[in-house]
Amino acid sequence: MDLSFWLEITQGRFITALLIFARLGGVLFSAPLLSSHSIPTPVRVGLAALFSLILTPLMPALQPGNILIFGAGLVKEFMIGLALGWIASLMFSCVQMAGEWLDVQAGFQMAQLFNPVFQAGGGPLGNLKYILAGMLFLAVNGHAIVLQAAAESFRISPPGALVLGVGSVDDWFSFLVKAIWLSIQIAAPVGVTLFMSEMALSIVNRTLPQFNVLMLSMPVKALLALLTLSTALPSIGNALALIFADFGSVLLSALRILKG
Repeated sequence: MDLSFWLEITQGRFITALLIFARLGGVLFSAPLLSSHSIPTPVRVGLAALFSLILTPLMPALQPGNILIFGAGLVKEFMIGLALGWIASLMFSCVQMAGEWLDVQAGFQMAQLFNPVFQAGGGPLGNLKYILAGMLFLAVNGHAIVLQAAAESFRISPPGALVLGVGSVDDWFSFLVKAIWLSIQIAAPVGVTLFMSEMALSIVNRTLPQFNVLMLSMPVKALLALLTLSTALPSIGNALALIFADFGSVLLSALRILKG
């Protein structure tokens, strides 16, 4: 493959290539799964460089100017990339939030498992839902959606423009509210079942005080959680696929906030 054309353009637009590399590097170091510790840092750096080489011919050339202005531009591009990846990770973490809440309610929190992605422990349901979300994320090309949104971001906020908005508290709070609402929806089938089991056990405790409800509640709730989760797994998978398919619009909404 002859890369002379792209290399010639890249040499003439070296400043543009560095700015693009900074933004894509921020995305790859904060996006879900792509920022995993299981992916070596040189691989992410290489991917950012490869995508920069592809996108540089599509961007206008920037002339070298003041070194301080160029440094500020690099920081601005890297901050935009980090923000885009962070928003994607926030939407992805709704699965982890739902699983952690169900682990507490079902009593699985006592069985801590190590999650190598977050470098932290978690309950079985939280890790199970995270693995399911990861497989669906790759199955619906969620990683490609994130990278496509990153490439589209250069059209909305071209490299070299030093304008960087911060938005209002309500703008960023809306993303957090959306992530929490999505986690509630994902946890709803098992959560409702556990709530009904709590009500039933409380009635048993009131009517039969001599019955040891505490010893019965743990295995009952754990069994009901597993049965409900296995039944609701297809609907949860469809909900996750819809969430990941909407990643592009969410990321571009965040970019418009940053653009000011």
